[in-house]
Amino acid sequence: MRPRRLCFFSAVCLLLGAGFALARDVWAAAVLEIAPVVHELSGERRLASMTVTNRGGSPTWVQLRAFDWRQPGDGDELQPTGQVAISPPMFELRPGEAQIVRILVRPEATADERAFRLLLDEIPPPESVQGVRFVLQVSLPIFLAPTGPQPPPPATPPLAMEVQIGQRILQIRNLSKTHVRLSQLALWAPDGGQLELQTLPSPYLLAGAQRRIAIKGDGALNLQPGAKLVLSMWTVAGRLDVPVVAVP
Repeated sequence: MRPRRLCFFSAVCLLLGAGFALARDVWAAAVLEIAPVVHELSGERRLASMTVTNRGGSPTWVQLRAFDWRQPGDGDELQPTGQVAISPPMFELRPGEAQIVRILVRPEATADERAFRLLLDEIPPPESVQGVRFVLQVSLPIFLAPTGPQPPPPATPPLAMEVQIGQRILQIRNLSKTHVRLSQLALWAPDGGQLELQTLPSPYLLAGAQRRIAIKGDGALNLQPGAKLVLSMWTVAGRLDVPVVAVP
């Protein structure tokens, strides 16, 4: 399988990409190329590596930090962790140079998948920037598979979904022991009209976690309890159209 790769090439992207980018697997920085950008490990394979290459014309420093990643409510929570070892955690890259980074997940696998985030900061040298200094940050997911043999992913992810009319909320809960990746969500009312949804802060829904997604406008208020809607979304299995029931 060809590794997923992250390319950084545009000065415009440098300006747009400044700051924390948890909601994306790919992010725009100035001069870096990263491969791969997602790490899926297991109890038998807890060591991974990635390559960071400077495709720009000036040297830069890179710093890497590991975080435990949870979704206790409707959002993402990151806590610094010592359960992921990174070598080297900081290095300089001159133009055209590449650095291999080793990533070791220390804990044993558990009944549910464990999730971590690797934050990569690109720090330009002081002499290369006049005025405001931009620190670019990329957020990379790391997953440690649950114990035991894993069945192939089902055609339809095991999700519990409902539309809460009074709160104007689409609630999605992941019933599986592993993460689900959702994108391009579109909610369709029984009359065929589309209800506008709030943008997801992250495409990932971790094992056992839930998302409460706001429905914009007054479209939800026109629904009756028991109404059947359709949620269209993209997953690793492709596009899915899933029925959703409205509740008070």
